[in-house]
Amino acid sequence: MTPSTHLTQHLAQCIDTSFQSYPGCKLFHQFVLPNCVAIPALMHGLLALSARQLQHLQPSCRLHERAYLFHTQVATRLLNQELTQATIAVKDLDFIFATCLLINMISFATDETIPFNSWLFMSDSASIDNALSWFMVQQGMGYLSKILNRNPNGSVWNTELDADTSCNPHFVIKDDLPSYSDLELIPQTLAEICCITTDSTPDNNSYYTPLVLLSRAFRIKSLGLGNLNSYLSFGPHVPQSYRLLLRQKDEKALLLFMLWLMLFEEETCWWIGARTRNEYAAVLWLLSRSEDQRIREVARDPTIFVRSNASV
Repeated sequence: MTPSTHLTQHLAQCIDTSFQSYPGCKLFHQFVLPNCVAIPALMHGLLALSARQLQHLQPSCRLHERAYLFHTQVATRLLNQELTQATIAVKDLDFIFATCLLINMISFATDETIPFNSWLFMSDSASIDNALSWFMVQQGMGYLSKILNRNPNGSVWNTELDADTSCNPHFVIKDDLPSYSDLELIPQTLAEICCITTDSTPDNNSYYTPLVLLSRAFRIKSLGLGNLNSYLSFGPHVPQSYRLLLRQKDEKALLLFMLWLMLFEEETCWWIGARTRNEYAAVLWLLSRSEDQRIREVARDPTIFVRSNASV
C-alpha cells in the first residue's frame, strides 16, 4: 500500500487538479488541509483522493489501488458514524460536508472505457447496485447541503461559493417549488414525454424536479454561463423516487440521465470525464433502440435542447 507520507506530499497537486473552480481550491488549501489532522474521517478522505488520482495516473500500480480502497473504507465508516449521531455539532458540519464531497469524487472516478460494461447492461441486482453507487451516493450531498443552508452561523462553503461569480446564481437550488418561469424553460418535447402539466409538482411527478434542474442547466449552458458546479448539482438534488426509477432502468428516467451526462461532453477533469463519457455512450446506445419514437428522436439529437434555449 502506498505510504501515507507519499500521499500527503501529492495532496496539494491533487487538489489543484481535482477542483475546477477557484473557490474549491481555496477552501481546501486554506480551510480543509490545515484542519484535517484533527478530523480522522476527513484525513482519510483526503488520502483516499490522493491515492485514487495516483492510481489514475499510474493504473498498473496496485499499491495506489490498495491505498485508495483502504482509506476510502475508513473515511466512509467514520463518516457514517458521524452521521448516525443523535446530533451533529455545528462546528463539524463543514468538515463532514468536505468528507462527503471527497467520497463522492472518489466514487465518481473511473478508468472504465467500455460502454457495454456499464450497469445498464447488467442483470444481477448486486452488480447493478455496486456499479451505480457513484450516482446514488450523491444523495448524501443534497441532504448535507440543506443542513448547511439552514445553519444560522453560516458555512464556509456557502460563504465562499456565494462570493464567487463563477458559481452561477441561476442554478441556486431552493427548498420551495420551482417557479413558473422554470416550467416555461422545460422543452415541450420533454414535458410531453414525462407527462409534465401545469398541475405537476415534485410530489406527484418523479420527473418534475430533474426536468426543472436540467432545463435550468440547458439555459445557462446555452448562454455560456454554465460551469461544473452547476451541472454537478443535479445528482444531489433529484428526489429518491427518481433514483429508484433510474435504478429500474425506466426509459424516461434514463432519458433525463442521458441529458445530464451530455452537459459534461467537454469536461476533461480526471475524476469526471471518463465516467460521463462512458455512461453517456451506454445510455445513448440503449435509448436509440427504444420502442418510443419520441425517445429515439431525442437520442438522435440531444443537443437541440441546449441550442433551442439560447433564444428563450
